Amino acid sequence: MSAGPMTAGAGPGGGPVTRAVDGDALLTRLDGWLAPVTGPLLPDALERWAGRWLLWPHLAAGVLLLAVLAVLVAVVLGLRGAARRAPEGALVSRRAARLRTLPRYRSLRRRRRAVGAVTAVLALVTVLAAGWVAGRPGVTETEPGEAIGRDLMICLDSSGSMWDDNVLVLDAIREVVAGLRPGDRVGLTLWSGAAVHVLPLTDDLTAVTDELARAQEAFDKGSYRYVAGIDLPQRVASLIGDGLVSCARSFDRLDERRSRAVLLASDNDPLGTGVYTLPAAAQVAADDGLVVYGVGAPSLERPRNAAALAEMDAAVRATGGFLAVTGAPGTDGAARTAEIVERVDALEASRSPGLTQQVRRDEPGPGRAVAVGAGGALLLLVLVQAVVSGLRGRPGAPEDGGSGR
Repeated sequence: MSAGPMTAGAGPGGGPVTRAVDGDALLTRLDGWLAPVTGPLLPDALERWAGRWLLWPHLAAGVLLLAVLAVLVAVVLGLRGAARRAPEGALVSRRAARLRTLPRYRSLRRRRRAVGAVTAVLALVTVLAAGWVAGRPGVTETEPGEAIGRDLMICLDSSGSMWDDNVLVLDAIREVVAGLRPGDRVGLTLWSGAAVHVLPLTDDLTAVTDELARAQEAFDKGSYRYVAGIDLPQRVASLIGDGLVSCARSFDRLDERRSRAVLLASDNDPLGTGVYTLPAAAQVAADDGLVVYGVGAPSLERPRNAAALAEMDAAVRATGGFLAVTGAPGTDGAARTAEIVERVDALEASRSPGLTQQVRRDEPGPGRAVAVGAGGALLLLVLVQAVVSGLRGRPGAPEDGGSGR
């Protein structure tokens, strides 16, 4: 049985996930502790029925068991008290016996028995209804899930010329990821002569942040093991066109209408010739409905790299994106990076089918109203009896029925 309040979401495999507050967690543990005690006392059919409708069936059984024990103790104590009394004939005078035959005495005795019977019935109904409510009745329904978010593929140039710049570039990329919302999916692809998909698209943004931190540490320490597989035997590197196409073709769930973007980080300094030029790769991305945002290395701002800067800027603009050359905090590059964060955040978050989710809903039915009503009536009856008894006990208060003659 599940625990927690009624709000639930889809977990791994589409199972129910409940969000339990501390009180619910405590009651769930209490229900588990009572299971070995109340379980053997319940018929299998009744236990299955209670487990289907109640969140805490053993807690409800425990409440009812305590009520039964309280009634048994009261009966036993009453019988023992009656047995200890002296025989009626030894103490009751003829006059007392005569009083019992009076109509007034008989009326009071009937009233007392009626009040006692009503009190017992109200107490029983209150305990039964409270036990039902304590078990937390409800139903579990299966509802279709819905995923809301955007897809962003980080496309990172990991060639030798980018190693020094990638530490700063990854700072800018981590700012972009930090601005994403739950439901967004992010992936990471490293490329140079060949592309390696390090992290497929995932909505676990914590895992993405951790992976980017590992990548930043690897570039900072010069750890080639992290980028193993991106170099080919041929003398080629930083093939930006091929790298962009590899990233563009890594999106899944293409039958769904989702906002998709590529975050292309490079210095656009290719060595050798690839299958795709950068303009051709940008056209492939545009045809696939992708927006490409460029995160340029600081080296692009050097005068000798003006042509590379212009080519990369034109390529990303052809897809609807723009280029931001990274820089230290407070520089124009940092401001452009912040603009990328805003543009990515402005992408429409699409809705698509997600995992089915099981949602448990509280349905106490009339049990709650019955418990409150019966409990309130019982309390009112006890208060009236107490008030009447108090009035009778005052000095000079008249007896029931007047003078008692």
